[in-house]
This record gives sequence, C-alpha cells and structure tokens, in this order.
Amino acid sequence: MQAHFARLQASDSSNRRLFECIEAVVVLAPLRLKLTTNATAGFIPTLLTQKAAGISKVSRDGRILGAGAFRLDEHTEWLTRLSAFDQYHGYRPWLDAVEIWNIGDQAMDFEVSSDVVHPWLVPGQTAPFSQFESWEKGCEYALLNENRAGWMAVPAHRLRLSAFIRQLPLPAAMVPAGYRVAKGMLQSDLSCHHTGVAVDFSDLPAPDAPLSVLTCQLRDHIALAEQLAAALNAAGIPATCCVETFPDFNRTECLTQADIIISGEVFGEDAELSWMEWLKASTALAVCLQPQQQTRLRRELETVFLSDNLAERLDKFQEIEQWLVDIGIYRPLWQNRQQLNVRSHLNGVSLLANGWIDFSRVVFSSP
Repeated sequence: MQAHFARLQASDSSNRRLFECIEAVVVLAPLRLKLTTNATAGFIPTLLTQKAAGISKVSRDGRILGAGAFRLDEHTEWLTRLSAFDQYHGYRPWLDAVEIWNIGDQAMDFEVSSDVVHPWLVPGQTAPFSQFESWEKGCEYALLNENRAGWMAVPAHRLRLSAFIRQLPLPAAMVPAGYRVAKGMLQSDLSCHHTGVAVDFSDLPAPDAPLSVLTCQLRDHIALAEQLAAALNAAGIPATCCVETFPDFNRTECLTQADIIISGEVFGEDAELSWMEWLKASTALAVCLQPQQQTRLRRELETVFLSDNLAERLDKFQEIEQWLVDIGIYRPLWQNRQQLNVRSHLNGVSLLANGWIDFSRVVFSSP
C-alpha cells in the first residue's frame, strides 16, 4: 500500500497533483492505514474514492497489473478487446468482455438493434423511442495562457480577449436547442444569446505572431476553436487553429505552446471531487497559471476544507472559479444538453436497474 501511493506521487500522470497532499503512509493493519497530510486534510476521504487511488497489484517481475475492472487483452488496428479482470479488488463487472471494432469509413452505416440510443448517433431512426434529457454538469471553456510571452502576458489584453470570446455566438455546427450559456461549471443561463457592447481590439497593438488556438479532436471543441480563430482574424488579431489528438493534446509540452486552449470538463456525481480534479489535476489549467497564481490557488483550496459544511465548500469552489475568470485565465462557454432515446417497452424500473446502459447490439450493413 505504501508503494502504491509512492508510485502515484512519482508518476507523470496529472493525477499525481491530487496526491501531493499525502506526506506519509503507514500500514497499521491489512485494512487500516494512517495517512499524514501536508495540505487539504479534509479532502482525504473523498480523494480515496478517486479512481487512481485503487490499490494496484504488482507481478513477480515488477510489472504493475493495474486495479481496473477490465484488462486489455488485445489491441490491433481493427479491434480493442477488454476482459473482466479476475484480480480486481472491487466488484466483478457484469460483462465478461467488451470488444470495440474499428470499421473505418463504414462506421455510420448501421441499423439500430438497440433499446437505448443517443439521438445524434442515429438521426432519422428514433421515431419509436421516448426522449429523456438533462443538462450536463461542467462546461466547455477557453483558457488564456498567461505564461506566453508578448501580447498574451498583458492582463488588459487577456481580459479584452476573454470578453470577446464570451460574446461569440454559438457556432453554426452546434444546434442551439442542445446548448445553453455557461456562467460556470455548475451555473448557466438558458439563453443562447449574449448582450452588451461589442468588444473590439482597434486600440490594442497586434500580436508579434498569430495567436495559437489549440483544441482536441472533439466535434464541438473543433467548431469553437475554428470559430474563435476566424473571429479573431476578422477583428484584426491574427490567429491560427490547431487540432491535436489525445494523448498529445494533454501533454505539457504541447499545451505550453498554445495562447488559447479550448477544452471542456464533465463533472461526476461527486461535485467536490470533480472540482478538485479540475483545479488540481488539469494540465491545461496548470500551464496557464503563473507560479504566484498556483500558490494562491493552493492557498484558496486549503481554505475550502476549513468548513465542515458541504454547501459552503461548494460555494467556495465557485468563488475560486470566478477568481480565474476575473484574472483573465478562464472563460466558461457552453453547457451541453444530454439526450437519450429509449424504446417504449422499457419502464423506469428496468432503466434504473441497468443504469440506462443497454447491452444490445448494432448491426452493420454489408459494404
């Protein structure tokens, strides 16, 4: 167990930053640990529920077997196969295996043979389904990199840029009914329209080099990044758009070269853990903050856990988020509407029991 936490703290994963608060681990008994912390002691019970905290197993030759419910059995150009991991420390999965097939340019040529579908996947085939929807927690956002030299290092420039980004309309590729304006990770405005005096850059100097807008290969993020680059160019601020694949997008050396990062965060059921994962373990956010801001962020997070009241702690997280907006580092953009279409013969009990997951199949048409 001691070795497990030592590995977490020594790894190059973004999760490492979450576990920096653990100073020492003493094993008192097989099922009893003593943890000494140097910060955010009140976060430890929640931290130990985080997925990376699961105890890993080590083989005789020193290889880490992992602690996940599935193990990777096969990975080729056409097939990725995951099988239930018998040595997993938690509950055994209901599924024996999961196969993910890459069928190339035939990927959208299939007929639905399923009781639960996402409507965007099968447009025109959802007539027999009832629709359920909710708003996703978290948001898509822009990060402005203060660590870039020149134009981006000037606070007034970033604040003007942040206001400009906020006023951009929803890209044409994103259907208005599926989005609402994000005021924060957990705050929103039902309207998709912005008001106020249009922001312009006519009184600001142009950057020495085009601003780099970086995002990853997600449809909405690409639409937002391309729209922003085009809008900046039209406003007299030269800009380029770059789309990176994972895991390259999330590497520090890639993110540090970007002036503006378009990304997103999806919060889970535990809002407190989600806040900490974003504020502490987001590589993109980390590269945009200067050392003194990192110091203040750590100090602010420490004050969060001085309260025993969850509602007060969540309010404090939102105050930290607003601080990031105020200093021109972060700008929340849009929240997504989650939709799921379900066949009428499925009732609420069956949906609840199966967690809205349908293990039926799709049938691909022959070429």
